[in-house]
Amino acid sequence: MKVKTLGKNNRPVIVCIPGMFCDYTSVLPFAEYLADDFFVIIPTLDGHYKDSPDYSGADKQAEKLLAKLKKLKVRRITLLQGTSMGAEVALAFARCSDIPVDRCVFDGGPFFDFPDAAKAFMRRRFSRFLKKYKGKTAEDVLKDPLVRWLGGEDARYYRGMIDSFVRSADFITPNTVRNAVETCYACKLPDFSEEEHHRFQFCWSEKES
Repeated sequence: MKVKTLGKNNRPVIVCIPGMFCDYTSVLPFAEYLADDFFVIIPTLDGHYKDSPDYSGADKQAEKLLAKLKKLKVRRITLLQGTSMGAEVALAFARCSDIPVDRCVFDGGPFFDFPDAAKAFMRRRFSRFLKKYKGKTAEDVLKDPLVRWLGGEDARYYRGMIDSFVRSADFITPNTVRNAVETCYACKLPDFSEEEHHRFQFCWSEKES
């Protein structure tokens, strides 16, 4: 796991975790804005950059993130935010961390629990998609029927995320795909305490498919 930081380290801490097949640059559009007032920490998860170990699941990534934050001497987190698969890593982190977290926002997390056949289908689908677009450009990806269906009329607004995807695609292994699918499609949400109900916010766009 690599970590990108923005802003001054004496300010309140925000941690933003990118989604599946994206590096830290996918969250820069809003992270850079927040850096005026906060110390923003953005991990790039394992499996998403050159010479990286494979992505190993939400729990193990949460443990690695906790170790990274302790090296940065983080004592408290004002906001923990995760996008897509990053939301599941954020949830795992929030439940294992001994660093206090004031508020958690899980943005568009695929908190699904699918049968094995559906997971196998998604592994094949993601593997074909990655193979098709390794070495391609964001413009190539934006023309893909699946991307156009998922993004609808607003697909062009995903350009920054797709730029991040095409950078990461060359480094994503079959094992990373397998473990990412397990994270996204074999998720059993735990029971939340009353305190967690007040700290945790799950949100999705009204246009999400």
